[in-house]
Amino acid sequence: MPIIEMTIRRVNLSARLHTNETYESYFKRRIAAVVSNYCEQQADECMATTLRLKKENIVLLNVNVNDDQSTTVGFVVTKSQRRSMLGDQTIMDSTKVKYILSAQLASLSRVLGGVRIERVETAMLRREGIGASRDNTRLIIILSIVAIFLSVTYIIAAVRVCRLAL
Repeated sequence: MPIIEMTIRRVNLSARLHTNETYESYFKRRIAAVVSNYCEQQADECMATTLRLKKENIVLLNVNVNDDQSTTVGFVVTKSQRRSMLGDQTIMDSTKVKYILSAQLASLSRVLGGVRIERVETAMLRREGIGASRDNTRLIIILSIVAIFLSVTYIIAAVRVCRLAL
């Protein structure tokens, strides 16, 4: 699935603003406002999207903190606020959203609190298959040991209660 990756310098998504809103929520709201304004002006470019996009339409898929004080945020813009699954039919074209955001990079940087946006690009996000899941044998062994310990403890307690009752 194609996503938009934005690299931003010196940003903390978990920080709270003076309105007690998280920066993540503010980021989503501002991205939604920029894309929504474009879609209102160019309605034929944004087919099947809701009239006014909100922060619920922005879905953050990954956040990577890089070592050089920059953060890479991967997100998609959904066409509808009611989403059960993310797929190519339920999200806006990532290339189009990238061009919308790239065209307004200076104003977007200013609106996001003066942060420096290093790059905006599209990337592919792949879902890990079921066969690629990790082996859980260590977890099963640990749980088995705990279950055996609890079983032995309860058996000893039951035997002592029976002896005291007789």
